[in-house]
Amino acid sequence: MKGLTMNYDDKPWVKSYNNWVKPELEFENKSYIEILDETFEKYKDNPALHFYGLTLSFDELDQQSKRFSNFLIQVGCKPGDIVGICLPTVPQFPIAILGALRIGCVPSGVSPLLTAKEIEYQVNDSGAKVLVMYDMLFGAYIPKIQGNVPSLENIVVSGATDMIPGAAQEIELLEIPGKNVTTFNDMLSKHDPVKPEVKVDPEATAMMYYTGGTTGFPKGAELSHRNVVANTTIVNAWNNVESGKETFCACAPLFHVAGASAYLGALRTGASWILVPNPRDTDHICDQMEKHKPTLMSNVPSLYQMLLNNPRFKKLDHSKLKYLFSASALLAEETFKELESVVGEGKVLEAWGMTEVVALLTMSPAGKVKIGSIGVPLPNVRLKIIDTDDETKEVPVGEPGEFIVQSPSVMKGYFKKPDETKYALRDFDGEPWMHTGDVGRMDEDGYLYLMDRSKDMINVSGFKVFSKEVEDKVYSHPGVEFVAFVGVSDPDRAGNEMVKMVVQCTEEYKKKNEDQIKEDLLAFCRENMAKYKVPKIIELVDEMPLSGIGKVDKKPLRD
Repeated sequence: MKGLTMNYDDKPWVKSYNNWVKPELEFENKSYIEILDETFEKYKDNPALHFYGLTLSFDELDQQSKRFSNFLIQVGCKPGDIVGICLPTVPQFPIAILGALRIGCVPSGVSPLLTAKEIEYQVNDSGAKVLVMYDMLFGAYIPKIQGNVPSLENIVVSGATDMIPGAAQEIELLEIPGKNVTTFNDMLSKHDPVKPEVKVDPEATAMMYYTGGTTGFPKGAELSHRNVVANTTIVNAWNNVESGKETFCACAPLFHVAGASAYLGALRTGASWILVPNPRDTDHICDQMEKHKPTLMSNVPSLYQMLLNNPRFKKLDHSKLKYLFSASALLAEETFKELESVVGEGKVLEAWGMTEVVALLTMSPAGKVKIGSIGVPLPNVRLKIIDTDDETKEVPVGEPGEFIVQSPSVMKGYFKKPDETKYALRDFDGEPWMHTGDVGRMDEDGYLYLMDRSKDMINVSGFKVFSKEVEDKVYSHPGVEFVAFVGVSDPDRAGNEMVKMVVQCTEEYKKKNEDQIKEDLLAFCRENMAKYKVPKIIELVDEMPLSGIGKVDKKPLRD
């Protein structure tokens, strides 16, 4: 297969498309929220959200989001202002997203799994004026960071059950100097559901989600309304989504771009959405699937494995389920086959993408899946594979290299980071291309195969741990001479990785007992990083392997 004569400009993948998919699609010249207004009117009586015993219609969701919009206007928010949303996947999250979008503000997911310091970094980097925050974090985190977030003027505190009639709990609000603090329910009750007269530019930033990108600390990827409209149009066309007829169960959280993009794609078609606040609660997922009979589902491989381990999932009636989407890592072959045996042959579709492209660039064509492949490039996507040693050269089809892409869903850039933007979108053959950092190959049918994820990223249950970020934190420990974070296969979760930290200690620190050193380093990590970033394995070495130019060589550390 090496050195096949076809080239990437021929788009060899198009021959693998299903007959309902056009290679090039046209997109409406409207903002995403303008398109959504048509959906709200057309499907106003249809169920929009299911959350435990609560169901909100499209009209109710529309009204609540308008209340949030008017709150933002009342506190002085203007188009382009950032609205941070630090919540699990609860109804308040889509209300806040839509309320912000409606007036040209920019919703930005903030993971509730982050530490106080990590939330502080994201708020400051984005300049968020408003933060919608989970009540469990408010009392624990805000007192620690309140004096260090000057842009933050308004905090809206919300409990997980706020929207469920009779289940809302009393929230104790702390008085924060210089900040306006209110509860989500009080905020809604004090504002009318009147549509704001704000015209949103399709070129404007629609949302900003944080990523480590291909290098460095988390950066805000600015995704325009055009990006979102293009991505949702492409993915819905690819999967032959039927407007007003689908029910979607997506387990990716809304604070992650995978969850947000899937939600916005489903929402514009009038689909019902099953909110999953805890994707590890497989009994709850089975309850919701049994009750609402989803037609579409998305998840990550490790969580599909957890569902397969629950006998209830295998006993459900999956006859209405059209497709299951899997992304963030490849399904192990045995998991793929077992999943198909439960839900039906041809229903499991693998996908690949990144935050910088509104989540998706490739997907398996329905009925034409190749196990081990991440599918083919989606419509309107140009993809090339270039030499990792000489990025001015394409490699022949069939040979490995770095994926670079052009797509109408490629981000505007990283927020206030022109150098990082220029690097990610650097030129190839005189045109800007998104350099993904992912290495793989293409076969003769245009199917792509990842050979390595972005060089130093670690995949933990669908979350990416960016090694440079956590290494920089550990380097601040006085006993650390060298440190490297790597991912190693998790024997209990196929397709998932565990975080391994390898440390070369200073000579003084080596005098301590090894177990004491490991306990000390583990406590340091727990204090300074989110739980999913904390290493499961700590290895102490006398001498860190270094490359010829003095960099830590991670290859032997993964063994």
